[in-house]
Amino acid sequence: MTSFTRALKNGLVLLVLWGLPDESLASMINMRTNVIDASVRIQQIHQMVMWCCIGVGILVFGAMFYAIFAHRRSQNPVPAEFSDSMLVEFIWTLIPVLIIVAMAIPTTTALSDIEDIEGSDITVIITDPQLLSTTGRYEKP
Repeated sequence: MTSFTRALKNGLVLLVLWGLPDESLASMINMRTNVIDASVRIQQIHQMVMWCCIGVGILVFGAMFYAIFAHRRSQNPVPAEFSDSMLVEFIWTLIPVLIIVAMAIPTTTALSDIEDIEGSDITVIITDPQLLSTTGRYEKP
């Protein structure tokens, strides 16, 4: 192993270890813990989306760095011949769609539950016409 690749590997390991915060740092940079059911669900969705983004980032940057170092000109002076593959293109289109759907389902259910006013303890009706817009929703004066 050359000194450059060893230094790069050590730097990446240190970067990953530095990026893993302890509990106190995580609580300072993360969303506050809440007691209301809706805000707890929102925090769980935030955590799910954050971990999805971290996983996708690790996979993409890992593949990119692998391609950069494994297929550099000094290792492979003859360029590879590639052909189109509809299956590969379908798979790398399907995977992001599935990820987005997996994030959208709990998000839309949580947002619809937040907007649900069935069984509420109190109902506020605004009757001042200056506070109502043309759509019938409240607008700040």
